[in-house]
Amino acid sequence: MTADEILDEWNQMDAARAAEIILPCNGSPGWAKDVARMRPFAGAKELFTASDRVWLALPKSGWQEAFNSHPRLGESGAKAATRKSLSWSAHEQSAANPDDATREALAKANREYEAKFGRIFLLCATGRSAQEMLM
Repeated sequence: MTADEILDEWNQMDAARAAEIILPCNGSPGWAKDVARMRPFAGAKELFTASDRVWLALPKSGWQEAFNSHPRLGESGAKAATRKSLSWSAHEQSAANPDDATREALAKANREYEAKFGRIFLLCATGRSAQEMLM
């Protein structure tokens, strides 16, 4: 199935199902519902523009929901995540393969970042080693 076919199928779903399908992409139920409510989209560019607009309009609590749906670097669980988003995160971090010392260094860096900024550190980990994530 092509991306356009997937988008066409998603455009035709009822709003609740469409929000459920898109939720793992962000993690904020408010974001998912608002993006689903804006359908139909003619293409990916229109969807991404709407997604950004909804994201920027979310209250701080909506952003926190999204952050809470992502595992910390070097971990596999999250405060609130869908099975699909955890699967994506596990695949993204699969190349890291940290040893015990690196896992502890990641945990320490995660704690320090959270203490300073009040949320987890997000990074696209695809193809990065654990050492690269620590830099």
